[in-house]
Amino acid sequence: MNTILFTFREGTGDDRRDGILEQLRQAVGIKAAGQVRPNASLPRLRRLAYAEAAGEDAITQASRLLKNLPEIESVELPPARGIAA
Repeated sequence: MNTILFTFREGTGDDRRDGILEQLRQAVGIKAAGQVRPNASLPRLRRLAYAEAAGEDAITQASRLLKNLPEIESVELPPARGIAA
């Protein structure tokens, strides 16, 4: 399972944020999506969110969706993993 981290833009309303998270939860291969710290005292932390994806196709679809939304400030994909030499 890989986790995509992303940040909502400042000013994104609760309803729109919840709608985006629900859209991710309904996507094929996405096992979970939510805010990292919804009750944090720092606004920057409240804007952080994640999506857990089962496979490369799900990661690609979710990142493409997120990068095309104006409400999303940034998207961080998991690093490529492999056997270290």
